[in-house]
Amino acid sequence: MSSDILIRLSTLETQLVHTHEKVSFFELVALFPNVPN
Repeated sequence: MSSDILIRLSTLETQLVHTHEKVSFFELVALFPNVPN
């Protein structure tokens, strides 16, 4: 797995935390359970 993807996910999580509750990030992940490793 590309480290760039991990960095982008971390950045996305940070943005969501600042704009929404932490739960929103996990709900987003729940919508995409088949993310390629």
